[in-house]
Amino acid sequence: MFHRLNVVPIDIPPLRERKQDIPALVQHFVLSSGSLKVFEPDAILALQDFPWPGNIRELESLVRRLAVLHTQDVINYRAIQSELVKIAPPLEFYNDPSPTENLFQIMRKVVTEHFDAHYMHRPLESLEELHDYAVYAVEKPLIEWVLRRTGGNQIKAAEVLGINRNTLRTKIRQMGIEVKK
Repeated sequence: MFHRLNVVPIDIPPLRERKQDIPALVQHFVLSSGSLKVFEPDAILALQDFPWPGNIRELESLVRRLAVLHTQDVINYRAIQSELVKIAPPLEFYNDPSPTENLFQIMRKVVTEHFDAHYMHRPLESLEELHDYAVYAVEKPLIEWVLRRTGGNQIKAAEVLGINRNTLRTKIRQMGIEVKK
C-alpha cells in the first residue's frame, strides 16, 4: 500500500524549520477549537523559539488545551512558558550545536569549562560562595536583557521575571545595573 501512496512524495520540513508558519497555525487551531482567545506577540515568539519535537500535532494540542483551559481571554508569555516546561524535550534532542542550541546545554558547557579552568584545584571549603557567584553571573545579564526588552519598565520587567518589583529594584541597586528609559 505504501508504494501506491508514494507515487508523488511530498516533503514537508519539520515545524522547527518552519517557525514562520506558527502564528498562522496558532490562529487556525484557536478558531477551529471554537475559542475567541488571543495570543500575545511574546507568547507567539515563545512558541516560535520552541523546537517542537512532536511537530505540528504537539503545537495543536498545546494551543487547543490553552484555548479551552486558560481562564483569561488573552494568552500571555507566562502561560505559554508554564505549558512548554511540561513538554520540553530531553537534552539529547539538542545534540546539534547550532544557533538554536538549548540554553541548558550552553549554560552547562560554559559553567563546566569555567569552573574546571578556575576552580578544579581549589579545596571544597573555599567554594562556599560558588552558588551565589554562579547565580549572580546568570541573573545580572538576564535582568539587563529583560530591562532592555521592556524599555526600562521595571514593573513590566518584574512581571516577566516573575519577581516582586521591590525585589527587582533591590537587585538592580545591588548589582549596579543601569536602567535606561
